[in-house]
Amino acid sequence: MDVSPTIFVLALDYDSVETIPSTLDGLQIGRKWLQSCIETHKKCESIESKLKIPTRLIAINETSLQLGETKDLVGRFRYATLSHCWGSKVFLSLVKSKLTSFRVDIPQEELPKTFQDAVFIARCLGFHYLWIDSLCIIQDDKDDWDRESTLMTDVYGGSDLNIVAVSAEDGSVGCFFQRDRKWRSQLTLTYNGVEMLYDVLPAYMLSPRRTPLFGRGWVLQERYLSRRSLYFHEHQIFWDCREHSKCDSPPPPQLSGSPFVSGEITLDNWWNIVQRYSSMSLTRATDKLVAIGGLAKAIQAQTGDGYFSGMWRRDLELQLLWYGRPSAENEPYVAPSWSWASLGTPCALYAPYELKLDNSTELCI
Repeated sequence: MDVSPTIFVLALDYDSVETIPSTLDGLQIGRKWLQSCIETHKKCESIESKLKIPTRLIAINETSLQLGETKDLVGRFRYATLSHCWGSKVFLSLVKSKLTSFRVDIPQEELPKTFQDAVFIARCLGFHYLWIDSLCIIQDDKDDWDRESTLMTDVYGGSDLNIVAVSAEDGSVGCFFQRDRKWRSQLTLTYNGVEMLYDVLPAYMLSPRRTPLFGRGWVLQERYLSRRSLYFHEHQIFWDCREHSKCDSPPPPQLSGSPFVSGEITLDNWWNIVQRYSSMSLTRATDKLVAIGGLAKAIQAQTGDGYFSGMWRRDLELQLLWYGRPSAENEPYVAPSWSWASLGTPCALYAPYELKLDNSTELCI
């Protein structure tokens, strides 16, 4: 007998038309969320005038894909981005020898399943352009990588939707997952004379455990920078934007909010960003400051403050109170020893409220 906790939530009006139900069924709900956000959410409006457009985008045609240079595009165009785990498997990517052929055609059948699903999602949601890091940055060109990797504030900040393959540990897994036809039950309840249909489902579906993607260091800034994100989890689909958080079965008040909400990009929140980021992994340790550089760039645009190796000039004395365990001796050089970024292990900064200092407190180094 299953004795796991159950939750009663107001039912959404959709059901699977497939023989085997899948999280794909929630895509039509995702389309409604996106349209509602575009039409009504002031906080989610684009600030494109302040951003640079990506150098390259994948053009999604009816039956084919092509790599295009955005300098050749005219007028306003909407594009989606993809956040995903690279994993250890080798898959098709953009290299110098493929640049010319990709401009003619990107062979869809050779793409990993996660990329194919992302193209399908973008096409279903009405996007004609998609940005995927390994297909839009030349992987064996250091100059191109160095240049493009510094533009994440613009790439994700200017994206109209970030597609997040949250439960896929590598490109072979994809964005959609089968689920039992009994993944939810429904019942009708009457309250104050009003009859309403409710879903009944296990509580764990509204509080998903840590996923493979969220251990990847690059993804943290992708989540923070995106105005809208659609998370494809193994149990259901979640939505998060600057005004609302939703899921296939919307949570009741006591569970309100998406488990994937990232937080605000502010200098006052830097300590929290660093603490989360330092516990994540990077394939290349030398990417440590680059992979969080988009967030630093956004904060610098807000404050005009000086930024040095992961630290801010304002209240630098307090930031030097970070702490963490020593790294392995063979760690490559990333930052000066006085910076938290010099460690390859999780570390933390004191939150401003923990120090309980006032304006009369004198600080010195």
